[in-house]
Amino acid sequence: MRTLTLLSSSPAATFTEPLTAAEVERFLGLASLSPADSERDALIDGLIASAREMAENFQGRDLAQKQWELRLDSFEDTEIELRQPLIAVELVQYTDSDAAETSLVETTDYITDLHKGMIRPPYGETWPSFTAYPTSAVLVRFTSGYDSDDAFWSDAGRRIKIGMKLLIADWFHNRLPRSLSEEEVPAAIRALLSGGALPRAH
Repeated sequence: MRTLTLLSSSPAATFTEPLTAAEVERFLGLASLSPADSERDALIDGLIASAREMAENFQGRDLAQKQWELRLDSFEDTEIELRQPLIAVELVQYTDSDAAETSLVETTDYITDLHKGMIRPPYGETWPSFTAYPTSAVLVRFTSGYDSDDAFWSDAGRRIKIGMKLLIADWFHNRLPRSLSEEEVPAAIRALLSGGALPRAH
């Protein structure tokens, strides 16, 4: 069994979103306000985050950088798939039946494949053999996602941004979204958000 948890050190408020409030307001044709309207600002920020989350669902990848903790009951698979785009693996640790924790060393005990978004033992090696703690005995802490100035946004990510803006406009002008299910996103927007999607491992 595997559980994936977003760390409290990466709350949604600190994500660097791929869209800024200013560019969304321009797309919506909204005038700048002085003083600022805090209610409108909160709405725009919420719509940006919601559109990004919807795009991530379609894409099968993280579009904002986040830190995750993956917990497994054991090293049951040789390859442990994480989320893409994988940036770094900060910790691989296991807990034995005596509740003793052991941290593994990268390159010695495991290798990281950023291209495939996974970790595995080095060539000819296996994961440690141990009597596991009854539950969540293996911990993998990692960071994934794109930074807002990543080259991805100048290439394939451009159509995702367009799709996000159109989705935000649909939500903003209708005020009440028809639904947050992928099936009810308008077909043209769905095509923009899903282009180049990765296989869904999680």
